[in-house]
Amino acid sequence: MKASKFIFQKDLLEIKRDKKMLFLSLLLPMLMYPMIFLLMGIVQQADQPKKNDIKVVLPLALENTALADSLKKIEILEPKFVEKSEINFDSLGSTIAIDRTVKIDSNQVESYSYKLYYDNTLGKLDDAVHKEIKPLFKELNKQVAKERLASLNLTDDFLNPVKHESVTPKSDKEGLFLKIVQFIPAYFLFFILIGTSGVAVDLISGEKERKTLQTLFTAPIQVMDLIWGKFMSISTVATGAAIANLTGLFVGVTIQMSVLGANTSKIPINIGLEQILLMLPILILAASLISAVYIALLVQANTFKEAQSYMGPIMMIFMVPMFLVGNLDWNMMTTAIPIMGPLLAMKEIVLGHMDWSLWIITMLFQVFYVGLAIYFAQLVFMNEGIVSGEKLNFKSMVQDVKKDTGHIGMQYALLFFGVALFIMVYGSALLFKSLDAKYALPTVQLVTFGGLTILFTKWLKLEMKPTLSLNKPKLKEVIGTLFMAVGFFFPIAAFVTYLFDDYVMMSPELMTDFFEKESLIVLLLVIAVTPAIFEELAFRGFIYKGILQSFGPKVAIVISALMFAFFHGNLFQLPATILIGLVTGYMIWKTRSLYLTVLYHFIHNGLAVVSSKLGKNEVAVYLESQQLFFIVGGLLFGAFGLWLVSSRKNTEQLAEDKVEKPEEEVLEIG
Repeated sequence: MKASKFIFQKDLLEIKRDKKMLFLSLLLPMLMYPMIFLLMGIVQQADQPKKNDIKVVLPLALENTALADSLKKIEILEPKFVEKSEINFDSLGSTIAIDRTVKIDSNQVESYSYKLYYDNTLGKLDDAVHKEIKPLFKELNKQVAKERLASLNLTDDFLNPVKHESVTPKSDKEGLFLKIVQFIPAYFLFFILIGTSGVAVDLISGEKERKTLQTLFTAPIQVMDLIWGKFMSISTVATGAAIANLTGLFVGVTIQMSVLGANTSKIPINIGLEQILLMLPILILAASLISAVYIALLVQANTFKEAQSYMGPIMMIFMVPMFLVGNLDWNMMTTAIPIMGPLLAMKEIVLGHMDWSLWIITMLFQVFYVGLAIYFAQLVFMNEGIVSGEKLNFKSMVQDVKKDTGHIGMQYALLFFGVALFIMVYGSALLFKSLDAKYALPTVQLVTFGGLTILFTKWLKLEMKPTLSLNKPKLKEVIGTLFMAVGFFFPIAAFVTYLFDDYVMMSPELMTDFFEKESLIVLLLVIAVTPAIFEELAFRGFIYKGILQSFGPKVAIVISALMFAFFHGNLFQLPATILIGLVTGYMIWKTRSLYLTVLYHFIHNGLAVVSSKLGKNEVAVYLESQQLFFIVGGLLFGAFGLWLVSSRKNTEQLAEDKVEKPEEEVLEIG
């Protein structure tokens, strides 16, 4: 981790020294957009027609007609009536001329033919004709037709027996604006791609051409330290570039609105602090994915010029979803598509639509893709051909995967998480269609978490006991776990009740259907026993150990807790599962025994099942009436248990925290 931080700081210093790159990526967008939109606003304002700004000349014969009366009511027009001989129809300049021809048929019925003369290369004249004058003729035509029908004792229905009307929630202008708004997320992606490309090429391919990257390869650091350092540098610039462009765009639009005197509150778009906070993590993950892909692919280029040829195809692949975002819906299938999922999620957020389950799943899939890209980058960086300047040897890369690593790391933790997510989202849907819930739920847990943990452990040739912390706990730690599980349950329940005005510890769907028809024993087995065993194997076993080996205990506790919480995909469960994840993460760090976290998880879920089975409303009322007692008493119980669990000596903790990473081959140059 120290090496990654050092590389990150070194790269940031290089970026700071490159004033041209900083200006192009960060400062120019923030200055360019306001200047462009200010200029556009001034030009548009100058080009906007004012009162009596457009002159319209008509023959004197039209002065007392309905057309003349209608023209006088249009503020921007100034009608003028002159002799027809005085009108030069071939040279009008910035004036509009109108002429009329009257025809009388055999029945003595008059018809009128109007001609409009104007220079359609002048924008304001063209707008005035199409938006103001031509609609007048339609209204006059309707009025004359109505008068003639009335003289025959007929109504409009005689000529228009079939009528239609469009009923839409938005006006035509609002609808057009919203269609444009749908592509705002595509601008996000474009800004990230453009703002990051130069930095990525310089820090990867540029350093390789200057031989500084090869120097890092021969330094006494791990390959993953190098990758994480580069990843943090490029993703930081990617996020900064996106924010800089968006800030400049927002300021520019605001300036243009103020110049034109537009009221921004009338714009049919739903962007506030909540929407910004919802889009920000998605934007950061998209930037992270693009950065990871840049690292994995650009390291194969030996020169800056060669890297430029890589950038075209890379950017085209990422930009394809930009053209499809307006035609696709945000659903369970599209949310799993890289880049497309975040684009659709941000589009729906901008339009004022929000689905918490899809938002969480979108976030999880992007985390997986970032991990997959970093894992691929690791395989590429470990290939000898990369250092020597040879082309990538895919056969050698596959052989590297088969090597005995004896180490997990963050990349394999993310890979595990993503594979589990795919199985959970799509596999569970198939199982629930063919099996009853009491069989489907344990099967999903067994395959997704239990089977996958064993599979990854065997694939990486890891020892099961130390990897998953299958150590025998001390008696006082068991007692402490019992106190913690029972004690902390009630404050957590009260906290969730306070947030959601209801005692919701599990998904509402399960509580309404599954809970009502199944017995307490079945519920305990399905909801308490199987998740406690298999989820702990995955999150406090494999995933926690992988993050621990890369970033240490503090980061491992927090990240594994967030993964555990978001994996449940339910907003109502989020606060409780985050707290449970933090508590069990702390326990696994202090005790090094997965058995204790399984016990805690089982007791907590078991109490939730019993409480829900007894009656959701009754429990909610009772907790509310005795809230202070349960909070204070539970915290005291939990604190005592925490003291018992935390009593392991620091020397033991430090000894077990020390991760023996596998030695990686140092590649000599020349």
